[in-house]
Amino acid sequence: MRLFLGTFAKIDNLDSIKREFKDVIEAKWVEEENIHLTYQFLGEIENPKDIIFKLKNIHYKKISVEIISLGYFGRPPKILYAKTKNNEIESLYKDICQKLNIKTDKKFIPHITLSRIKKIKNINMFLTKIEKFKNRKLGYMQLELFLIKSELTSKGPKYTVLEKF
Repeated sequence: MRLFLGTFAKIDNLDSIKREFKDVIEAKWVEEENIHLTYQFLGEIENPKDIIFKLKNIHYKKISVEIISLGYFGRPPKILYAKTKNNEIESLYKDICQKLNIKTDKKFIPHITLSRIKKIKNINMFLTKIEKFKNRKLGYMQLELFLIKSELTSKGPKYTVLEKF
């Protein structure tokens, strides 16, 4: 099974963001029901019982976290994402890594992927639009940790929650 640990998120008006960028990028947008923050991609795991056992008693504050601003990864940009920053998210990430004994050299950047960019038609317009969304409330997520199974299909990934912690 292809698994990851994440929290689902709600973007208040994803359609308006899509409209804003439609003349600027060609992209594969994430389906609204699949929008999430990933703490850890676990990959192919035959039996998740060990992961469930290790995370069974994980503690975190179940708070509502605002999603603000847009950003991107890559040069040229390849991923358009919504930003969120909260000490509880960072703390939960560190706790997950500790409990699962995962060493990571990369800095954790809490983000919610909105689209995979195939082509940028106008980079200056793209950057202007990103700036337009700076410090703008885009949505929220209820901080809840899920073990999620990801099945890749021809219509896109299908997510199934296996466990809520």
